[in-house]
Amino acid sequence: MIIAITNVKGGVGKSTLSIHFAYIFSSILDYKRVLLLDADKQASVWTWSQIRADNESLSIIRCQPLGKQGVRPLLLREREDNDVVIVDVGGEDSTVTRAVAATADIVIIPSQISSMDHSGNKVIIRLAEEAQSYNPDMQTCMVLNRISTTTKEVDEIDELKELYPSWILWPQHMKNNRYAVIHDRVAFRRTTLEGFTVFDQIEESSTDWKAQYDIAKTLHGIMMICEYNELASMIYDKFLQPFVLRQSKEEMKYIKRYGDM
Repeated sequence: MIIAITNVKGGVGKSTLSIHFAYIFSSILDYKRVLLLDADKQASVWTWSQIRADNESLSIIRCQPLGKQGVRPLLLREREDNDVVIVDVGGEDSTVTRAVAATADIVIIPSQISSMDHSGNKVIIRLAEEAQSYNPDMQTCMVLNRISTTTKEVDEIDELKELYPSWILWPQHMKNNRYAVIHDRVAFRRTTLEGFTVFDQIEESSTDWKAQYDIAKTLHGIMMICEYNELASMIYDKFLQPFVLRQSKEEMKYIKRYGDM
């Protein structure tokens, strides 16, 4: 399976999603069959992976840069050799972006709520729709990322849903009518700068577990919607069920508010 995470607008959290989704898959599968590819000229994911590799106490996440030549043949080979390939695609309309979209099984478009993001969303949605003419089995979804926890931004999610009714990640199996969103948390910025993920964080804080839950819940929802049910079950068992079993009042309040998967 190839998962492309892309948007022509930078700063929407593509690399953060790529890193954390790769961590989750590497945790539930054989890490040797999970590959993270960096196709962004800024090379944020590749840089992160090199920092991580220098810390022997951290789990291994396989990562390599993706060049500009022969992208589609390379991706097809990697799909044969791996269970999951995640591609962090640069924030621009390029031949690489188009080649990745035309090959991917799932295209994930991270988006914020601002009007600036809407213009980027329209461009990448058009590219994805064009790619589907070559890749009709490709599945797509938009993930609301880096969303403020303030009431104003939460209320604006409904407006975004009206703009992109068939794109927003909307897990119908959720027990309440909440969107699957990833909130803007300090934990993401603090950990990724040092080669960590929020799951690696040694120092406990009140926000880290919320970041963990947001990431795992969102990937679980994507796998459910795209009918990778076995992977969804594995994600739930390892990353979501512990929240339910602990029955922490604070955690259960958060789960009730933002969606019980």
